[in-house]
Amino acid sequence: MNIKSLHDRVDAHKVFFWSVAIVLGLSFRFLVLYVTDNVDFRNFYHTASLAAEGKNIYAYMAHYNYGALLSIMLGEIFKAASFLGGSVLVFKVMYVGVLALADFIIAKVAEKKAGTLWGIAFFLNPISMIVDGYHTQFDNMAVMFGVLGVLCLEESCRQEKFCLSDISGVVLLSLSLIAKHFMWAFPLYILFSREIKTRKKILYAFVPPLLFLLGFLPYWSEGAEGIIHNVFMYRSFGNYPLLFMGFILNAGVIFANTLTNSFLLIFGGLMAISAYLVRREDIFRLFLIYTISAVSFSSGASGQQLVIPCLAMTVLFREKSLPYFALIFTRLAGKQVMLSVEAWCLLGYLVHYVRMKGSSRLN
Repeated sequence: MNIKSLHDRVDAHKVFFWSVAIVLGLSFRFLVLYVTDNVDFRNFYHTASLAAEGKNIYAYMAHYNYGALLSIMLGEIFKAASFLGGSVLVFKVMYVGVLALADFIIAKVAEKKAGTLWGIAFFLNPISMIVDGYHTQFDNMAVMFGVLGVLCLEESCRQEKFCLSDISGVVLLSLSLIAKHFMWAFPLYILFSREIKTRKKILYAFVPPLLFLLGFLPYWSEGAEGIIHNVFMYRSFGNYPLLFMGFILNAGVIFANTLTNSFLLIFGGLMAISAYLVRREDIFRLFLIYTISAVSFSSGASGQQLVIPCLAMTVLFREKSLPYFALIFTRLAGKQVMLSVEAWCLLGYLVHYVRMKGSSRLN
């Protein structure tokens, strides 16, 4: 059976296939969560308990590096779990359930853009399921808000004047940044875009970052030091996956320290080149390319961040993305962080996409 016939069969029986996918996807995520015992989850649980008490998370937590949205969500889950008995397991099940819901929403976007087969493929991709259930990381929440905001921007591009979609889009893109700010360089892609009108570029490029900053105001008086040091001055470990193999980086500590100080410029330059090369693409594809570029060009990345480009891989490359998912699954199953192999793999897909689009325009 070829991909097209499989695609047609799944479309014809989408309710059945979605039902099976949801059962399988949730079962795997909840099965994996039983072996979860990592530092990130313990920090999230502590964050949840503090937030449920109404405490300023930036004043009490030394390892909280995000906007306030996560703490608010964790606090509400903690309260609900307390009502149902208060065990750590109940909290964990509810939290992983919220992460699975975010994946389901993203999967429905994938279905809208690429068909039911690829929506289901996204929901069942092993990277998302492992990161949800084992790592319990929430990068997919930022992707969910981001892609919903981009859908609003896509609708706005069809309108000459400002409309309700613009308000919705700005709010959702702001929530994406507040959830986890991997979208901080997306304004570059908006400014380079040929599809978005100039006055709307200003709205989408500058208002979400402003709202992200304003989101810290309620916590500033008590938590200013934590916000400055743990959010704005936080740096992930510098493994520079695209630029160096690990052994070269470890052998050149002095050069690595110099690189750390200048990497923001390097990252910005690489992202600007990527944004320029895909400037003719529609806004949805710009977002997908951004998620690949942001992870590939990052100065420091770990396994859980590999969920960020999963939607792009599923929608843009479809069956060609299977080697990527197989590779990353073996790496995550072995509990390895992201190194050069994964970054160069993502870059290879990005270069292939740009060349493919360039050839189609020439023809």
